Amino acid sequence: MSTNDVTMESSAEDGGVAAKRRRWPVFLALGVVVALVAAGVVVGMVVSRSEQTFPSTWDPQVAPIAARVEALRGLRFKHPVKVNYLSVSAFEKQVTASPAELKKQAKQTQQASALLRAAGLIGPNVDLADAFNTTSAADTDAFYDPGSKQIFVRGAGPFTIQTRVTVAHELTHVLQDQNFDLPKLERRAEASTSGSLDAFTALVEGDASRIEDKYLAEQSPADRREYDRLSSSSSNQADQRTKNLPAVVGTIMGAPYAFGPPVINILDTAGGNAAINAALTGPTPSTRIYFDPTAVNTPPEIPPVPALAAGEKKITLSSSNDAGFDAFTLYLMLGARLDRPSALLAADAYSAGSEALYSRAGTTCLRAAIVGVNPANTHYLGTVIEQWVHSMPDAAIDSSGNTVVFHTCDPGAHAQAPNDTSINQAMTLAVVRDQIIASAVGPQVPAKVAVCVTRVLVQQPDMRDAILANSDTLNNPTPQMLSESVAAGAACRNNLLAGLPGTSP
Repeated sequence: MSTNDVTMESSAEDGGVAAKRRRWPVFLALGVVVALVAAGVVVGMVVSRSEQTFPSTWDPQVAPIAARVEALRGLRFKHPVKVNYLSVSAFEKQVTASPAELKKQAKQTQQASALLRAAGLIGPNVDLADAFNTTSAADTDAFYDPGSKQIFVRGAGPFTIQTRVTVAHELTHVLQDQNFDLPKLERRAEASTSGSLDAFTALVEGDASRIEDKYLAEQSPADRREYDRLSSSSSNQADQRTKNLPAVVGTIMGAPYAFGPPVINILDTAGGNAAINAALTGPTPSTRIYFDPTAVNTPPEIPPVPALAAGEKKITLSSSNDAGFDAFTLYLMLGARLDRPSALLAADAYSAGSEALYSRAGTTCLRAAIVGVNPANTHYLGTVIEQWVHSMPDAAIDSSGNTVVFHTCDPGAHAQAPNDTSINQAMTLAVVRDQIIASAVGPQVPAKVAVCVTRVLVQQPDMRDAILANSDTLNNPTPQMLSESVAAGAACRNNLLAGLPGTSP
């Protein structure tokens, strides 16, 4: 199951590329980076193209932003696009599914809810459609719709610095579309047997976030302070609107925005805009890039889709290819039920997976086949999955060996909601670890080495505690952290697989 399979369709999200108001917190962990170096570690409107017309000039407020984004991104606009300014209520209608749309999607929503319950990610009484609608309305400030080739902005009047920065993000999507054809790339990602639309979206959003950040960095100190104030206020308001929703909804919708920037920053360090262009147009990545940001151009070999047994009837979801079982799904499932270190190590050990979605006596189920990076990693995955199935009402391991095959079914009213803190902590550990990797990569620290060292370091309890507490020791490491950095550097210089199951640290 890909997390994209359970994302609600709405007028903005159906092909739209939205700028989310909230961003996962960024922890630079500069002290740890210094330690690594010191250690010697080397929607949408559906408008046919024939009916589209474009303005001859940019909207006056947008024009100077467009010129700067064009220069920062190293691409040229083929033509301006229309910018629509909507009232708050009109904008939120654009980014949420209407009652009529929800009625059409009722069966899909029921299946998505059943799959999330089977995965142990929501409880029995979750209105998934309302949760996704509420999150979309709360978290979106603007979006570019590749269908209509137009930008939609929440509110009217003179731009604030927050709006200007958001528009810079959206204009990056315009450049991506005009130069690479986003809908075509999205269709290819959906059809990929080894990649994931979620992971492709992470590249798209990470690229736009990179340009957004570059644009903001060029603004005056006063404007940057005002941006921080407005952004914090908007984030707090969004948090209030979504505070009673299951954590997994915000996690699924926010993942591309959280994991995409570190991946893109590593590509930028290695080869600038050209490397990012190649990643966007190259093989569709899997969500393994969420745990190894260097794995962009290395699609995994997928194990055969597990066979259905007598009495099991295949379920087909809306995506073109729903046979992939990806790393992020596995991580959320494990992180919601088991301890976070074991879940993160399992995600690191994971290489690829496939799945079959089916119904059994009217109950929605999934069966997944997963393999590790090597046999020792596959064995570890089997032990962790065994712990997980024991925590679920209707799950079991079907077989193990070279491939681990397990199934889990929707417990319905007997579903037990996971602890939201567990999901939030799992997300924080993985995202901040990626940010540390991206911050560490440079002339003295190759990307693969940074991945290895950070993997080893985050297995240390003091480092995990510092990440979860957002402790200042991330920027001012303790003597123990410095010692651990030296040891991690030595281990990874000796073996880039250090820290994986069956490998000496």
